[in-house]
Amino acid sequence: MQAETQTKSEILDLMNEYKKAYAEKNINSIIKIIPEDDDVIFVGSGQDEWVQGFEEIKKGFERDFEQADSINIEFSKIPVFGNGNVAWTTTTMNMEIKINGNYLNLKGRLSVVFEKRNDNWLIVQLHYSMPVVEQKTGQSYPNK
Repeated sequence: MQAETQTKSEILDLMNEYKKAYAEKNINSIIKIIPEDDDVIFVGSGQDEWVQGFEEIKKGFERDFEQADSINIEFSKIPVFGNGNVAWTTTTMNMEIKINGNYLNLKGRLSVVFEKRNDNWLIVQLHYSMPVVEQKTGQSYPNK
């Protein structure tokens, strides 16, 4: 179900805040949009990037920022769905990362779940993944 206009606007603002904080590698801006809960889960594309709990997620962002010279994020259209104090989106997210003078472009898929607490939207779950390149269009599974 489509989110109400105000919810959509607030979520889009939050996604822009997330994008800006990443570009600035600003840990304080990132962690203020995540609740300090033990059951918050962020899943990234790396094998070890299934991270649960505020402190572990904070460490994950610190690692991301430390390992990159620069990070730029671009989203495709961000549809916002919601019901009450819960909202969600699924979109594409491309990350251009500069590491040791070399650029890496990661084209992936992003799903985010938000919860409104004390009049503020927070990210309570995030999943970023990249398609399996060995899996061709029309195939349900990779076939090597």
